[in-house]
Amino acid sequence: MRIVLLGAPGSGKGTQGEKLVARFGIPKVSTGDALRAAVNEGTALIGIVDERLQQPDARKGFILDGFPRNTAQAETLDGMLQRMGSGGITHALHLHVNDEEIVSRLLERAKIEGR
Repeated sequence: MRIVLLGAPGSGKGTQGEKLVARFGIPKVSTGDALRAAVNEGTALIGIVDERLQQPDARKGFILDGFPRNTAQAETLDGMLQRMGSGGITHALHLHVNDEEIVSRLLERAKIEGR
C-alpha cells in the first residue's frame, strides 16, 4: 500500500497518517520534517524522499505526508517509484478542513511546538 496524504497545513495529515501507520504497519514519511532536515543539511527534498522510500521498512508500503505538493513533484515521485520497481501510488487522500479550523490548529501548534 502506497498512500499520499494531501491537504493544507493543519488539516490533520500527521494525525491521520499516524492512525494509518498503526493500522497498516507501514512507515509515514513526513515531508515537513524531511524538508526541515534538508534545509539544515543542504540536501534536496527529493533526494531525502528517494532515500527514505528505498529503506527496507518502506518496501511493503509507505504513507507520504504532504508530498507531492505540485505536478512536477508528482511526476518526479512517479518516476522514482517506477525506477524502484515498487509500483505507483495506490491511494490518495485529500483532507479538507475549513479555514477557521486550520488557523486555530496552526496557532495552537505554534504555541506548543514553537514553529
